[in-house]
Amino acid sequence: MRINMLALPSRWIVGDVVAPPGSLGRIAVTDDAHSTVDAMLRAGPFREAALTHAVAAESRKIGLAHLDPADRFLAATAKVYDLTLVTADERLLESSEFAVFPNR
Repeated sequence: MRINMLALPSRWIVGDVVAPPGSLGRIAVTDDAHSTVDAMLRAGPFREAALTHAVAAESRKIGLAHLDPADRFLAATAKVYDLTLVTADERLLESSEFAVFPNR
């Protein structure tokens, strides 16, 4: 069985790119952004979930208790592409509008 997930790992390491636990998932970039993204894409089998009009429209409709635009785009992306959002964010874990899996 294949499971499609939108994963937000608590620790990313790709070359010189490191986001340690407790850093809120922010990635320290030591190279230019294009090199960093290229390195991440080469590191694993990823598929792009594009920010489409449908995702943008869903981000305004999705029922989240807060208005954080980044969370709204993540949630809307999971919903539109029928992905499971993997996150440790309690505010996103509370939603029943999209599939979510706790990353604890």
